[in-house]
Amino acid sequence: DDRQARLVRAVIHAVQGRPQQSQADCLRLIGASSLLLATTCLANARGLLGQAAPMLAALEGQLQSPAGLYAGAEERRWALTFAAELAVRLQRPALASRYYAEALALASREQGEDVYLQSSWADFQLAQGDAARVERGLRRTRSDLTLLRLAIAERRLAEAGQPAFQSRWQAHAEELDARFELARQRGESGHGREEALLALALRDDPLRALHHSDRNWQLQREPGAARLLLES
Repeated sequence: DDRQARLVRAVIHAVQGRPQQSQADCLRLIGASSLLLATTCLANARGLLGQAAPMLAALEGQLQSPAGLYAGAEERRWALTFAAELAVRLQRPALASRYYAEALALASREQGEDVYLQSSWADFQLAQGDAARVERGLRRTRSDLTLLRLAIAERRLAEAGQPAFQSRWQAHAEELDARFELARQRGESGHGREEALLALALRDDPLRALHHSDRNWQLQREPGAARLLLES
């Protein structure tokens, strides 16, 4: 009956490619948590079962309801992030952009750093070809995930005729190599996706990217992990 435990397990099931089990835990949240939280959980699970469009509509309804509008900042930010990601998968970039902007504004008001949100937003902007916006948005962040996206944006800007970014992306790539090597020495194995993206986008090494993305696929079976494996 621990709703936090069920929520965490639902997210883990979804990340590992078990949406049916994730959905079962999400359903137990109905009546035990806010309807916005339960709907967000279900949107994450059912979005992997071919129901992205109806779940985005349900999530939008909850976000616009009185209870959703006055939900806690963290809960609303999580819902907005998933709504944005569903919109991306449904090829609705304008809607995704609006939800990302609202989620980032909430995070900014809380004066905290939501690394997952920032990385998801950066991936979206890079896919839209807006490296300059990613560089502006991430230049002060230093987590592994956001630094990687910053370096990718800097490389694209350098290749688009702004040579001042050449040394920056190279220095950041070197720093990421060093960080991942330290993580390996500590026995950590959770950077497969980031190491694959580093190899693919910054080191022009698709074989190495394939190795890391395949290793990551054994642990994480999200849409982004599948896309990276296929790209590699």
